[in-house]
Amino acid sequence: MSKGRSYSRYGYVLIQDPDAAESRTGTASAFSSTSDVNMLHRDGSGKGSRRLHYVYIGAGLILVAAIIILGYLYNSMQGTVLHAQSLVKTRQNVEERENRLNAKSVIHSRYEPNRFNGTWITDNEILMKDAYDNIVLFRADTLTSEIIGFNHTTYSGLTIVADAFDYHLSADKKYLMIAHSYHKLYRYSFFASYVAINIESQELRPIVSPDGIPLVIQTVVWSPVGNGFAYVFSNNIYYRKSVEDNKDYQLTNTGRINTVYTGIPDWVYEEEVLSSSSALWFSPSGRNLAYASFDDNRTMIMTIPFYGNPGHPGSQYTQAINLRYPKPGRVNPVASLNVVDLSEIESDMKATTNLPAPTDLREPVLSGVNWANESVVAAWVNRVQNSARITRCSVNEGVCDVIFSRDLERGWFEPFDHLQFSSDGKKMLMILSHSQEAAGSSPEDTWDHLTYIDLDDKGGIKDKVPLPLTSGMFTVTEILAWDEKENNVYFLSTQESPTVQHMYRLNLANPTIPPVCMTCDLMTSANQLCRYSGASFSINTSFYVLSCIGPGVPEITLFDKSGKQLLHWDTNEELRSSLANIILPTVRYMTVPIGHNMAAQVKLFLPPGLDETGSIKYPLLIHVYGGPSSFQVTERFSIDWNLYLADNKDIVVAYIDGRNSALKGNALKYSGYRRLGTVEIYDQINVTRYLQENLPYIDKTRTAIWGWSYGGYATGLALALDPSNVFKCGISVAPVTDWIYYDTIYSERYMGLPTFEDNLEGYKLAALNNKVENIRNKQYLLVHGTMDDNVHFQQSMMLAKSLQHADILFQTQTYPDEEHGLIGVRPHFYHTLERFLDSCFA
Repeated sequence: MSKGRSYSRYGYVLIQDPDAAESRTGTASAFSSTSDVNMLHRDGSGKGSRRLHYVYIGAGLILVAAIIILGYLYNSMQGTVLHAQSLVKTRQNVEERENRLNAKSVIHSRYEPNRFNGTWITDNEILMKDAYDNIVLFRADTLTSEIIGFNHTTYSGLTIVADAFDYHLSADKKYLMIAHSYHKLYRYSFFASYVAINIESQELRPIVSPDGIPLVIQTVVWSPVGNGFAYVFSNNIYYRKSVEDNKDYQLTNTGRINTVYTGIPDWVYEEEVLSSSSALWFSPSGRNLAYASFDDNRTMIMTIPFYGNPGHPGSQYTQAINLRYPKPGRVNPVASLNVVDLSEIESDMKATTNLPAPTDLREPVLSGVNWANESVVAAWVNRVQNSARITRCSVNEGVCDVIFSRDLERGWFEPFDHLQFSSDGKKMLMILSHSQEAAGSSPEDTWDHLTYIDLDDKGGIKDKVPLPLTSGMFTVTEILAWDEKENNVYFLSTQESPTVQHMYRLNLANPTIPPVCMTCDLMTSANQLCRYSGASFSINTSFYVLSCIGPGVPEITLFDKSGKQLLHWDTNEELRSSLANIILPTVRYMTVPIGHNMAAQVKLFLPPGLDETGSIKYPLLIHVYGGPSSFQVTERFSIDWNLYLADNKDIVVAYIDGRNSALKGNALKYSGYRRLGTVEIYDQINVTRYLQENLPYIDKTRTAIWGWSYGGYATGLALALDPSNVFKCGISVAPVTDWIYYDTIYSERYMGLPTFEDNLEGYKLAALNNKVENIRNKQYLLVHGTMDDNVHFQQSMMLAKSLQHADILFQTQTYPDEEHGLIGVRPHFYHTLERFLDSCFA
């Protein structure tokens, strides 16, 4: 459940299941709940108002006049009829002008914009696919491209280039590594076979076993020099000096399938820490290879059923998928970090050195790995992740010195995936929290800012004082690049507003001079101000690709470092054209006080033609996530199911970022520390009540809430903790229902340990399963896939048991052999939600 872990640069996709920011459909009547009006919309298609409109036209002016007169005469008795007539008139005016978002297109992501499809491999070259599925090298300095992998290339009957989902260029640009025969494993990991293409001759060299059988490989990483590479096969690491060599060197022999992982993460490290399928890191010179190992021997197994295909003889008996999955209070995988000297691999005694974790951390968790010149920098946290140490290690002696140390009394450390180092390894940039009293913040609050640490060998750790380079009541979300030649650092921050993200440049020689905003005045080709940006810099920062991802249709543009625009990479013109005749919902932002000198950010989707006077009442749907460090209220572009509902079904949709959410200071973010399921839920309930009472067009009798993963948990608790019936109904998709069933690294980061000595009481208070009584008089839909490796189906079954034992009626939709994202059943899933909301808002 990694949504809250980092600040996404590219967030403009169809609503994703919240752990990955994967996807979600519904419909509802726009009329008030009277039987004669609802007869018009019984099919839930939203076509009733159109049919009524056509009847009026066909009957002519006399019939229209009669209806108006009758409405006037019987206003006091038939207010709901006037309500319906007014709504039809509003819809008529809008529908005469434009089309609507198409449900099928939304479900199948046809409104999803193109993203930047390239990878910088040098200071002026981008590796990418062109419009014809060739793999090309694009030169930023000449704006020209060269095909290096042709779309007609085949191997074993497969068009491996045209269909390539994963491809990488060797450092010497002689070989292109192509993955084929993809088989997904978990969120980031997969199995595949690989072919290296000689760019000059186009000769194919498959990566095969000694007897010529293509290897099914778990990850491949090129060396940063030449065309050597390391790969993981059957949980062990292998190294080949050059593609031309026929000899592979086995660097480890301790790997065991489903038990010991070397060079790749196990499930929990992949999901919650590394966000990658690889745990291999080459040194800049290519001489050394650092790798992590994860020993799951004592990690308990979660058994997940697999039902198979209906009618298939092989599916007579349910199969079991055994997953090493640590749960709170249980044994964690043991992480270790090693480095091997690749210049010594010819020796029988390979030069492998263990780089130890700090001894003062209890059950250390490896939180990040980098190279600083030829030293390994490792970030470690204790098991509950409120103490952090960063070490710099000598690869020859295996001696590690602590270069950063911090302990938090209240709060946690996210994985350290944002460290930047100078080329000589003596300086470090990171994002670190600092007090902002001078900017008007409360004394106990801190904000995440760009921070500099001098790592010069002189002095001990006390001399390595973190120096904040930015200040103010805003958040630095990402360090993009460090231009050492001109002493500039580029970063993203929310200086203007928590809903806005811009790119800034700071000169390290003059850090007291405020950073320069490079995108604040940027206009898109559609003459719209860019208010949400992300960027990717070339290796030495001579060029950058800027992604303007909101509020309008995203655009991707190539610039040089001076800010000169060189090329419109992709303006998403096809998407822009498809939306040209569609009047989309109005997006509105609000700030709502929630007490404690804090405020929630709110984002509303208002249906086209909405009557704000209050004479028409609209149903309200809250889409909640609510997890620690997460956020939804931004100005990023997105065409998703929620927008579809507002556009087609006259539903007001709201997102609420209250306590627990990011970008508004750590006092607010840490509000729910060690007590999940409390303050973030109260904020959803209370802010929804505020919207009902202060927006005259909201129908407080037709208000629903829905969410996925943590959002499913928040939905269930919002119903359970809502005695005043703010919500009429709710939908929980793949919810956590008790944190003792989720994984260690996520749960314990925010909750501590479920022990009497630590926070057992907090776990009990956070559980949904033991507080279901208030769901009794509400409509509730519970949705889950049985093969969910992330939030196990067990979670929903435990909640179902609690509801059934309490004799509380509810609806459930189970998807056999579907994972967390429900990818294989999206149409059915959306239609299920649609029907449920029809009933809720009837």
